[in-house]
Amino acid sequence: MIDLAGVAWPDDVEPAWWRTPVGRAVGRSVGMIDEADSVSQTVAAAMLGVAPGTVASMMSRGCDLDRHPDGGITRASVIARIQRLGD
Repeated sequence: MIDLAGVAWPDDVEPAWWRTPVGRAVGRSVGMIDEADSVSQTVAAAMLGVAPGTVASMMSRGCDLDRHPDGGITRASVIARIQRLGD
């Protein structure tokens, strides 16, 4: 799905786009299999429509993103944040 989004929107999209239904669907599918418990900071950033450094800052401040034991970020916490942003 991310490949389709790249064709449809070749330039950087506005961060608000990631809160649209299509953006949230793309975010849920970015770089992971459905069973993945964690994602990298880079993937989390793409899903949230922010820079990877923003994700790192959010992690250090304890802002709604949970660290996975493998060092990544829990997929569930990223998806929960996307859903909260869409409300």
